[in-house]
Amino acid sequence: MRWLPGVILFVLLLSTVAANPIPTDIWIKSEQDASPMPLNGSYPIYLKEEIIKVTFDSSEAHFRGRYTFKSLSTENITVEILFPFREKPRGLKVKDGDMEIEWRGVPINSSIFYDPLTSNIDGNPTGGYIVQLCMVFSLSFSPGEEKTVKIEYRRDYMIYDSSLNTEIVYRFDYIIGTARAWGRPIDHALFEFKIPSSMYTSGLKGFEVRREFGYVVAKVEYRNWTPEDKYLTVRWEEVKVGAVVRMFSPILIPITVIIITIVALAIYRRRKKYSMKRNLAKE
Repeated sequence: MRWLPGVILFVLLLSTVAANPIPTDIWIKSEQDASPMPLNGSYPIYLKEEIIKVTFDSSEAHFRGRYTFKSLSTENITVEILFPFREKPRGLKVKDGDMEIEWRGVPINSSIFYDPLTSNIDGNPTGGYIVQLCMVFSLSFSPGEEKTVKIEYRRDYMIYDSSLNTEIVYRFDYIIGTARAWGRPIDHALFEFKIPSSMYTSGLKGFEVRREFGYVVAKVEYRNWTPEDKYLTVRWEEVKVGAVVRMFSPILIPITVIIITIVALAIYRRRKKYSMKRNLAKE
């Protein structure tokens, strides 16, 4: 019976190493949104604060953004601000306080797209963003005034189900590199993502993670921040335990039967041997 632990170890190893491989960089439905940009780099305003909160369900990302802009001008000014999107979001609402702001959509092939998507105001390249349209709106500022704009919408996000239906990979991309176009650091930036606990097994590297009321919450926060990366990516996995068990059951069931049979035979032989010894002792 010395080899029995080896058989059990083999079964355990079989169930752990035979996992289905998944891509490390998936772009299926990986649509990007972006931090706001100035339509004209000479505007004397900057992005002071950016607070992003996204709640996921099984098919959509529900986005809520709060952006605070500050005027550095000593005069009254009106500026235009643009938000790049890869695809038009659903249910888009833009508010200045409680007042809805009128906005217009501009396709990427319009002349409105000059340098911001390929360089910042210092001329350093930031390009490679995949966007197809921009939402553009105007804001009026009195000298030194701050204004907070709230944006809400829904959109799809990347959901990749493995070919064996044992693991789902989720991914959400948000372009942060566009915020460099303001030419100065963001005083405060907060990103928070809420994932239903039933959809989460592992992942969320680079975030502070906590559990809260049926959700897994991933958070990252910055002060005096100039984004160095192009994207902020939220990526996690869900292992479907039932599917894994079903996938391995054709292998595990016969092996389990064999192990049970071996153990039963070992117990039977031990008892038989013990019984024979007792009979010999009586004789």
